[in-house]
Amino acid sequence: MPGMSTEEAYTLCTWKLRESREELADLCTSQGIDCTITNGIKSDKRAGEMLAEMLLLRRFFGKNVTLCHTEEGAPYIKEVPMHISITHSHDIVCIAFSQHSPIGIDIEFNSEKTVKVRNKFLNKEELSLFPETDMLKNKQAWCSKEAIYKAAKAKGIDLKEDIRIDKDLTAGIFIHNGTEKRYKLRHHPHIDGYMITVAIPID
Repeated sequence: MPGMSTEEAYTLCTWKLRESREELADLCTSQGIDCTITNGIKSDKRAGEMLAEMLLLRRFFGKNVTLCHTEEGAPYIKEVPMHISITHSHDIVCIAFSQHSPIGIDIEFNSEKTVKVRNKFLNKEELSLFPETDMLKNKQAWCSKEAIYKAAKAKGIDLKEDIRIDKDLTAGIFIHNGTEKRYKLRHHPHIDGYMITVAIPID
């Protein structure tokens, strides 16, 4: 089941995976999408995510396009000069599109997992800003760092030290190998308990 919302600097497309792998493949075929790339995928979950990605791309562009990936694994569209970022968790697939600048997106389900690993992605100052008892803040912090990581598209990034986020979780900074970039953060709470975060570069 697809959804789409347009923000100031990007468009966010989501797909709630309620269909089976076969149903998604039939949807692709009905829209002229070549889904043979999933034939060798054993996992129905992964195949479903890939099929949903194809359907969201078809919905956004109004035509079939080719999804490619750089050596670092960052997605891009072969035929169109468009910045995109992709994420999925459990039964949600999300793609963010921007004509203006490289963006990043991340999604996290509402669970205690993020709190349990907070020492691995929050630096000393951030640990004091976001209490362990505040699951929402910790989830937003994780999504923020992951989104900036995807937007930065650099190798060897340390989430804990190279990406820093402010106390109200509306902005972050990436500092790595002499490079410094600032990002706005936009959070989209999902009705099913997910948090979707998009990182947009500040010019």
